[in-house]
Amino acid sequence: MGAPRVGIVGRRAASAVPGLLAAGAELAAVCELDPETLTRLGDALGVPPERRFQRYEDLLASGVDAVAIGTPMPLHAAQSIAALDAGKHVLCEVTAAVSLPECRALLAAVRRCGRVYMMAENYCYLRQNVLVTQLVREGAFGDCYYAEGEYVHDVKALHHDPDGAPTWRARWQVGVNGCTYGTHSLGPVMRWLGDERIASVSCLGSGVHTDPGHPMEDSVLMLCKLASGRLIRIRLDMMSNRPHAATNYTLQGTAGCYEAARAQGERDRIWLRSLGEPRWHDLEELSDRLPAWYGEGAALAAGSGHGGGDFFVGWDFARACRGEIPSPVPVGDAVTWTVAGLRSQESIARGGTPVPVPSLDDLEGLAAPQPRRPPQLVMRAPAGLPLPELQAPAGYTLRRAGPEDAAALTACLEAAFGGWDAERVHRALLDAPDVQATFVAESAGGRIVATASHREIPERFPGATYLHWVGADPAHAGLRLGALVSAAVLRYGRAERGLGEAVLETDDQRLAAVATYLALGFAPEYRDPGHPARWSAVFRALAEARRR
Repeated sequence: MGAPRVGIVGRRAASAVPGLLAAGAELAAVCELDPETLTRLGDALGVPPERRFQRYEDLLASGVDAVAIGTPMPLHAAQSIAALDAGKHVLCEVTAAVSLPECRALLAAVRRCGRVYMMAENYCYLRQNVLVTQLVREGAFGDCYYAEGEYVHDVKALHHDPDGAPTWRARWQVGVNGCTYGTHSLGPVMRWLGDERIASVSCLGSGVHTDPGHPMEDSVLMLCKLASGRLIRIRLDMMSNRPHAATNYTLQGTAGCYEAARAQGERDRIWLRSLGEPRWHDLEELSDRLPAWYGEGAALAAGSGHGGGDFFVGWDFARACRGEIPSPVPVGDAVTWTVAGLRSQESIARGGTPVPVPSLDDLEGLAAPQPRRPPQLVMRAPAGLPLPELQAPAGYTLRRAGPEDAAALTACLEAAFGGWDAERVHRALLDAPDVQATFVAESAGGRIVATASHREIPERFPGATYLHWVGADPAHAGLRLGALVSAAVLRYGRAERGLGEAVLETDDQRLAAVATYLALGFAPEYRDPGHPARWSAVFRALAEARRR
């Protein structure tokens, strides 16, 4: 490949642009959901208006060779997989994913597509970390058996917008208890201990003291036991009132040790047996042993964020796209470091009990290709369809759902379908950028017993409301609550979004749901060669059910 054409996705990804350009990449497009931010970002990067996109799908179709993803954490895996499946190389911000299933899917996508994947772990490129890594590779520390990393950063101001609304960080970083954002600390020290497999993690917290509005404990400690018995301690603290200290590292080997500066004015200190008597030395005394590649880029990286780390992330990604080097933080490392944090959430919930961490082989086995599922049945309602009145049965109310309804929505969808938890409700409905509204029917006791969501998928169904995740608690069957919330979605699409037609996808066995959709005015749409025969079987089953 010559100069890779890179699309910037999300404003955070712009931090890699200086390194990308210095390594010969071409800045080909930019994508941002918010139109004002898109304008500012496009102007700052010099991207012409016709190469600025609000929809990620449009950027992927614009002829780019690679994407740099700097969007909120819950979007990382899905956007990375979509780019890989579209034949693009991927640079993605940390963490790689927010669930084990996403880690499996990402690992499988990289293996399947054969494109470069690199996680943008910029702390691996901090000058002091690069130097310690080089000394480790030279054997200066002997056998390294213990390491520490700490990310202590008061970011409470980022958990809510100026109007008080929670940001994605409030949900995905401090809305979950455990080491949710540990790769800045774990990544560099894993390099020092030879990228050995993490066998188990144990996680404990200090309790909630500073910000009771979030379940994340103020300080969280994660112990990682490696397969050989070596040990790593990671501290994550994004709550405590204190100065920033996100680059605290320690390394212990049989022939040396290192301790990073912990406060302003301190120096990084090192002792090596090869330096003589056991006393501390300034790490900078050994700066002549920095690797050559770092020296080549150091002047260009001056002033770049995270001590030059943001520059080197873009620099190395462009080189990897051209095949000059392998991915410096490949998918195996990205998934390993991410999975440790995900498993810590289970450990802390169990009082610090050690929990096993699946190996990459385990994850790949779980990610083995499954038999192809037949495409769902498709139904469409015309633009002029008369909509029923929104009259809830006695004792029930119809309303829109909000973030505070996550637990009640989970219970409803679990009763209707199975396989739902709060994380999935947030990811698929409440926090999903393409879901505009969710409507619910609520019983007199305040329990959500039916739900449906409004989604738009313009690349598949342009100009149409997509009726999404319609479900009702079987204990409240026969009251047409599914029809009620579905009609609310259709009215919303027509009145609030200006969409005439409506489409949905459903499964053959959901006969009661199909009957509801037919009564609302939906009709089958044959989009697959197998659809006509399957619809015939559905109509025979509906006729048989009426006879019974």
